[in-house]
Amino acid sequence: MIKKKIGTYLNNELFIGSLIIVGLTFLGNLFSYLFQFLGARLLGPIDYGIVAIITSLIAIFSIPSSAIQTVIAKETTTLKVKGKTNKIKGLMYSSIKKVILAALILFIIYSILAIPFSNILKIKYAYLFYTGFFIFAAFLYPVTTGIVQGLKKFSSLGFNFFINCFIKFVVGIGLIVLGLRVYGAITGFLAGMFLAFLLLLYSLRKIFKNKTESYSLNLFSQTNLYPLIAMLLFVLLFNLDVIFAKIFFDAELAGQYSVASLIGKIIIFVVSSIGTVMLPVSSEKHAKGKDSKGILNKTLMLSLIVCLGAVLVFAFFPKMIVGLLFGAKYLSIYPILVLVGLAFSFLALLNIYLFQAIATNKIKIKSIIILLACLLIECIAFKISSANIETFAFGFMISAIISYFGGYIIFKNGKS
Repeated sequence: MIKKKIGTYLNNELFIGSLIIVGLTFLGNLFSYLFQFLGARLLGPIDYGIVAIITSLIAIFSIPSSAIQTVIAKETTTLKVKGKTNKIKGLMYSSIKKVILAALILFIIYSILAIPFSNILKIKYAYLFYTGFFIFAAFLYPVTTGIVQGLKKFSSLGFNFFINCFIKFVVGIGLIVLGLRVYGAITGFLAGMFLAFLLLLYSLRKIFKNKTESYSLNLFSQTNLYPLIAMLLFVLLFNLDVIFAKIFFDAELAGQYSVASLIGKIIIFVVSSIGTVMLPVSSEKHAKGKDSKGILNKTLMLSLIVCLGAVLVFAFFPKMIVGLLFGAKYLSIYPILVLVGLAFSFLALLNIYLFQAIATNKIKIKSIIILLACLLIECIAFKISSANIETFAFGFMISAIISYFGGYIIFKNGKS
């Protein structure tokens, strides 16, 4: 009986894919968090607060990355199911051309907008301008990761994520130690993403040998635009806390809050890796006219276990976690760790609903309106709870709970 159950799990596509992705993502995130941990210790709260803002900006730049990857993964899976694998090469070429043009336009716009924002966020313009080059990486990288995900090459996807994080760690920390400080951290982010992109191109070398059949996907069509906007709003939901903390609190307190947020985001990253596996599996079932709710339920169960485990650790060992990872200078934020953990847990579960809605073509205009309302509620919560860091974290948790139920509505309503 036990052997039969074990055999069932070993033959389960979601389970094996999740195991591979979670394992390699864990190793990658280990280096990402070592980068943040050592960066926080080496830079101190003030400069680390700047790096935390830059990390959030990079996450926002990566919004198109998440959306483009999701759309291309779904399209790649569809082409594979229909036996049109030669068109995948054409899909990659046409997509790369489009994203380079889009990235150039956005880089110019961002460079202009960064001038007033440097004053609002109290950060040097040079830091923001240099960070802007990440826009090109954020648009190019998901073209390749989307194809790899759509082909369900989870080992390649996970390994590449690990390499990305490892290069970021080595280059970033190395340059910080050499005295480049914030510039060194930014260079680490850029080096990791661009080199990982080149490695993925190499891993797809078999596709280059295929006959090229032209295939153009309108990445920004109405069908694909709604998922892109939905992912944009979601990434804002779990990154605005650090930005608002920088606006409302002094530099040192904002840097300390950034550490609590960083620890909480561990939940988002682990759960997202599970959702990354679910999306192509659900998409393939949907393309074949099969019900994918069973996949969703399994994914939610795995995600809930991760969330509950993390929150319990945050609740019972907050001081130990903060002290061991970041040192005594950040210990004052340990009381808010469980609140921040709960906030990110609800947002992580929301992300699973969004992945499922995208896979089954349920993201429509009503979904966008609901997510916009969630984002507005979060901004209002930050504003009215900005008296101190404890109320700020509590407001974040309440807004995250509301956002979760918004995600539930998006999935349950097939006409969303």
